[in-house]
Amino acid sequence: MGGRLNAWVPYTSLQERLAGDAPLESISLRVVDGYALAQAQKDVELQLEMFHGRRDFFTQTNDQMTQTIQQASDSMQLLITAIAGISLLVGGVGVMNIMLVSVTERTHEIGIRLSVGARPLDIMRQFLIEAMVICTLGGMVGIAGAMLAGVMFSWFTDEFTMLFTWPPIALACGFSALIGLGFGFFPARNAARLHPTEALARE
Repeated sequence: MGGRLNAWVPYTSLQERLAGDAPLESISLRVVDGYALAQAQKDVELQLEMFHGRRDFFTQTNDQMTQTIQQASDSMQLLITAIAGISLLVGGVGVMNIMLVSVTERTHEIGIRLSVGARPLDIMRQFLIEAMVICTLGGMVGIAGAMLAGVMFSWFTDEFTMLFTWPPIALACGFSALIGLGFGFFPARNAARLHPTEALARE
């Protein structure tokens, strides 16, 4: 009890028992301890090439499979990062345009605030906060959409489960606020540079 039983059978008999008429498409080998993996791979390739008469196969070790998976994962991560970067750039430009329109439409209001004692820094701070709030709310809506998509995805399959943790969510909200700060700076600076007399003259 507890011992291992090794059985050696001809290749043709094994194929007939396991696969029937269908050819074996792959085999898995395990290298014994103390034997160099690279040398074992070369020996296997040599034997298969001699058996087939040509090189119509390929071999891959666990390390090579892990490296291939890692490369695919890195490529996917790079693609997702590029898509996210483009999305953030487009969204930031959109927020900047909205804030520029807001400054134009509220020029008279800005002039009134400046004439009653508001400092240019106060005006700039106001529009920066508005831009940050808009971007943060947009980020929260995106996070909520991702959570909803994850829940809906889990309804269709049990093999994958999307996990959401608070640190990445907080990081996403903070980054959204930074996007608002960066792209809202130009409109806020334009609003702060308005002269009270010129601003009040506009309707």
